[in-house]
Amino acid sequence: MSKNDQISLNKLVDEQSADLIKKPSILPDAQLLETNTDDIDEPSSEIIAETELNERFIYENGFFEVRSDGLYYVHLNDKNSSKPPRQHAVFICSPIEVIARTRDVHSTAWGILIRWFDADGVMHQHSIAMDSFHGDTREYRKYLASQGLIITSNTKHRQYLDIYLQQHPIKIRGLCVDKLGWHNDRYVLHNRSLGGKDDEIIVYQSNNVISNVLSERGTLVQWRDEICKLTAEQSRLVFSICCAFAGQLLEPLGYDGGGFHMLGSSSIGKSITMCLAASVWGKPTVIVRTWRQTDNALEGTAREHNDSVLLLDEIGQLEPSIAVKTAYMLANGSSKSRSSVSGTNQKPHTWRLIILSNGEQSIKQHVAYESKGVTAGVEVRIAHIEADASTGNGIFDSLVMADSGAAQADKIKELASKYHGTAGIAWLEHITIDKAETTAKAKSLIKGFMLQYDDLSSQAHRVAKRFALVAAAGEMATQAGITGWQTGQATAAVKVCFNNWLDNYGRDGEHEERQIIKHVQAFIEQHGASRFQIWSEPMHDEDQITIEQKTNNRVGFRRQDTDEYYFYPNMFEKEVCSPYSLKKVIKVLDEAGLLNKNEQDRKMLKVTLPNTKNRLRMYAIKGNVLSYEINKSVNEDVPNVPSSK
Repeated sequence: MSKNDQISLNKLVDEQSADLIKKPSILPDAQLLETNTDDIDEPSSEIIAETELNERFIYENGFFEVRSDGLYYVHLNDKNSSKPPRQHAVFICSPIEVIARTRDVHSTAWGILIRWFDADGVMHQHSIAMDSFHGDTREYRKYLASQGLIITSNTKHRQYLDIYLQQHPIKIRGLCVDKLGWHNDRYVLHNRSLGGKDDEIIVYQSNNVISNVLSERGTLVQWRDEICKLTAEQSRLVFSICCAFAGQLLEPLGYDGGGFHMLGSSSIGKSITMCLAASVWGKPTVIVRTWRQTDNALEGTAREHNDSVLLLDEIGQLEPSIAVKTAYMLANGSSKSRSSVSGTNQKPHTWRLIILSNGEQSIKQHVAYESKGVTAGVEVRIAHIEADASTGNGIFDSLVMADSGAAQADKIKELASKYHGTAGIAWLEHITIDKAETTAKAKSLIKGFMLQYDDLSSQAHRVAKRFALVAAAGEMATQAGITGWQTGQATAAVKVCFNNWLDNYGRDGEHEERQIIKHVQAFIEQHGASRFQIWSEPMHDEDQITIEQKTNNRVGFRRQDTDEYYFYPNMFEKEVCSPYSLKKVIKVLDEAGLLNKNEQDRKMLKVTLPNTKNRLRMYAIKGNVLSYEINKSVNEDVPNVPSSK
């Protein structure tokens, strides 16, 4: 390189360095996203080529340059200083645009925001954490390649991409967040953000590659008219679609997350509910996840679906040993505590979700394989709904798209693969226009729903509010012109599902109390004479009571004359009560009038056992425990779902 050329090169470097220390400009998010593939008439490479001069910067003995066909590093050969330098350009990748440097609110977690177009002209945007360049850099390049960026196969030249991104002299700044969903009035997706009045770029940035990438196919009108509108009379299907809209309302309303579990046989069509809910946000085979994950993996999955819906298929694939704690973790919205490398406690990850699950078994049945019980807390957090609509067509209330349930299911799956993802974006665009108005509208709809259920116990009321949230989301999506349903159809479908839950849960008491009585009933019914020794009817007094048979592994006695079950205290606490506490079980049985006792303070019966003169304390449960009526809810008249025809 000649002396004059070297001076020019150094001058350009100095000018760019001076620019870097100026106050960074802020690019409005609207400007960031103003380039839309729908408006592109020319090849995508030409768009990026227009910014060529802004994309060139000096590095060592050469410079980087974005051309119409890609990003290049141009070497300047100065072997003969008496002649102009010869240029030798090496290809790095297809055209790429550096948009901004990102950092969090604490000016940490720095990254680089980039944009490119794939071979189909589809725009991609991604924020790469700067620490990704100081580990295995193959990981971030693999992700970019999977999203359509063509990267050189030359190992040495690939390193130029690392240098280009790390040292690019971009002056624009953006705010990065490590969690999707609401951030003040903005809703952040993996590649864009919506709503709010803040002019600063806000982007999602993570070291982990997100697997829940939303995608769009077809138009909203096609999805609405060919799929959603035709499901308006299907209670379970409408409910599942409403669930897909409900997650975005949790944060504005200040509600905790929770979920629903569609319960039924494998041939009933449960997977259709998952497919339909998934079609709101993207390709169903990508959006629907499986329960077959470790609890640690599910934490990451939950974070990817923050402030949205998480669809989990077939609970039978989840290890029974972690089923209960996993359900609690997902519904409670917090990861377990962990220590960092230095030994300090890491801040737990958090999320808010609407969970929609399915399976042939309930959570309680699933964990029974591990001989573990399920407390009512889990079943309140994940409300079970019977998937069978009781019409002879499995999950369908009627056949409107085919001549059989199986054919109708296949038709819905086929359509969902053709049209998906547009409804979710339309929903976000609607609710982010005015977050305060969205919140007020949701509150009003929820209040109206709850007025119809004013006689519920505290736990049932808690679950009812989650159903009300789902109904509100469905009605709001309908008002926005997204679903094609008539006003009231979403609410009517949700009421059908909620009343089904009430029939199995009950509105007139705490669910845990009902479960405890069922628990005791199940023990007696399961073991009967195999664990209870029979007392024959006495002739005169207790000393004359005889035993008719010998019982191994005895938990107590069944007294025929009074039809009562006497339990040894230790056996009752150890084998009957678990997983509930002894104190809670005795309290429930006593309040139900199912205990015989002569020691009020202990709630026990002091009795002389047969063939002995010793008087021992026993827990005496009346025989009518087996016929004790656990009242179901009074079925309300649910209005017929209005026809959309």
